[in-house]
Amino acid sequence: MGDGNLSVLEHEFWMRRCLALAERGWGKVSPNPMVGAVLVRDGVVLAEGWHAVFGGAHAERMLFEGLGLGGGVESGGGSVLGGGLESGGGVESEGGMELSGGFELRGQKEDFSDCILYVSLEPCAHFGKTPPCANLILEKGVGKVVVGVLDPNPLVSGKGVGLLRAAGVEVLVGVLEKECRQLNWAFWVNQVLCRAAVVAKWAETGDGFIGHVLMKDEVSQLSSENQNISQAALPSKNERLLISGEESGRWVHHLRSGMDAILVGVNTWNFDRPKLNIRGLEVSKQPIRIVLDRRLRGEYSAESVDRSEAPLWVIYDLNLLDREEMMGVRESEFQALSESLGTEKLVGWGLELWEGESSASDIAVNHTVERILQWLYEAHGLGVILVEGGASILQLFLDADCVDVVHILRNSQMHLGSGLMSPNLDRSKLIRDEDLGADEHWVWHRNFGVVGLDTGKGDWAE
Repeated sequence: MGDGNLSVLEHEFWMRRCLALAERGWGKVSPNPMVGAVLVRDGVVLAEGWHAVFGGAHAERMLFEGLGLGGGVESGGGSVLGGGLESGGGVESEGGMELSGGFELRGQKEDFSDCILYVSLEPCAHFGKTPPCANLILEKGVGKVVVGVLDPNPLVSGKGVGLLRAAGVEVLVGVLEKECRQLNWAFWVNQVLCRAAVVAKWAETGDGFIGHVLMKDEVSQLSSENQNISQAALPSKNERLLISGEESGRWVHHLRSGMDAILVGVNTWNFDRPKLNIRGLEVSKQPIRIVLDRRLRGEYSAESVDRSEAPLWVIYDLNLLDREEMMGVRESEFQALSESLGTEKLVGWGLELWEGESSASDIAVNHTVERILQWLYEAHGLGVILVEGGASILQLFLDADCVDVVHILRNSQMHLGSGLMSPNLDRSKLIRDEDLGADEHWVWHRNFGVVGLDTGKGDWAE
């Protein structure tokens, strides 16, 4: 058949298609990983699948379920039969592989022993919400399997591949391994660190300020010093300064669409009155809003809670409340408001966060952040959250080394001279990504390529 002689570039071509399919699960499958799968025979796609919704069928199962639908039919969100590259059948790729539609089973049992199944993440070998995909692959009799990357869970990693190889299936692991891992970086955080993954995002001026509460005379001075800035972006008295532009704003809402929750501190909640929702995009659900309000100082009302369709969670510290006599009254007021709005719309979570005599110690800070993130993941299944502010909350998460991705939107044309300083971090590690309009986009990603999991690479690729 000659499939074992396929070049690395040809394997990578199909794996890139798996990654493109997997991305369709953005914002819909967390805390599960995004996974795509493609079944190929002699350079022709027979079917494609992807994990479309949390709790639903995995990519491999959606692929095989799609085969039973008839030629060229797309199922309810997770599989495409034949061709599938959204460009119609008969499309020639760079590697000379033809992608043709129209494949149909017509009721007969298909022989897949001469096929290659490409999948971006190791097929599971355990029962979860769905049966094991590795068993399904064996049941279908697929001859060869190409895996992008092994499962990061040390208790699971390699078992799916081992099951396939033990049954005589040729398996190649590690095709576009870095890209496959990066797509699901949050899943790596969940599995390796046993906590919710964290994205930190903020906008800053060219001189390193994240914001400034401006009085009337300061607004006039800022206007004269930044004549190239749109007057619409300048604040009125006592309002926050809008730093980033419209294109950055659209990008932020796309970023939010992939998050399980958005977290801010109580000062940001009280002062900015943020909606913390997704606007301008069609989404199946809004991210949960979380306010870290250790002493229950937040201003919560029916109007503020209803700024988004998503529930509002308020995390407060039982240890701090116990030490202040009036906090018992404040907690009762919060609970009364929660009951009046409905138990699922406004939820207060009292946790024991600070430990020891000094709540400002490094140990206490780390414990606070890690405790919250572990609790969000283990108790509530939140895979990834977006921390948007303010500066002290962002710094809290950075100091605890619990930020996994940083996005900075920098308006280099705007200078304040004073105000709220941007969070402190090692900026030598930042990489300038594609700019968003007039704003520079700087990023940093935690490196999970050093976890040390054995890739178990095969020997039948060139």
